[in-house]
Amino acid sequence: MLAGAASSRAQDTVEYGSAAASSAAKASSISKTLKSATTLMPGASKPAPAASGKTASPFLTIPAGPPADVANRMALEKKAGKDAAKMLLRSTPSGARVWLNGEFVGSTPLLLIVPPGKYRVKMADSRLDSAEKELGVLPRETREITVPLAVRYPASVSIR
Repeated sequence: MLAGAASSRAQDTVEYGSAAASSAAKASSISKTLKSATTLMPGASKPAPAASGKTASPFLTIPAGPPADVANRMALEKKAGKDAAKMLLRSTPSGARVWLNGEFVGSTPLLLIVPPGKYRVKMADSRLDSAEKELGVLPRETREITVPLAVRYPASVSIR
């Protein structure tokens, strides 16, 4: 009986050792594959270099520069020139997202400095109806627009 237990332990040790060796070999193989692989950006023919010069994953990149709404507002202000017009956009309730000519520019209340001209303003929120207006602003004009947005989903529900 003692020989059988010793034999069983020896067999377990051998099996564990081979399993560990097999796992180590697989991990080494995967590691080598990952080191030699390059990640391509979708539609790109060359790997995208990271800041350190290594290849970076397109899914783990941090966008450079300001957020889209800030960049869009900065571009409008840059084009505005010395005869800039101003638009003060508000919604009731406040906090609606605002698009100007299809470009996201922020949330209400919002003061925009724009070049004179015609604009298509869209306001929307996930819980509110959306509204769209066309308006024109003259040089050095300040235009205030308040758009009432109806609540799509009630804040409370009563059961009778």
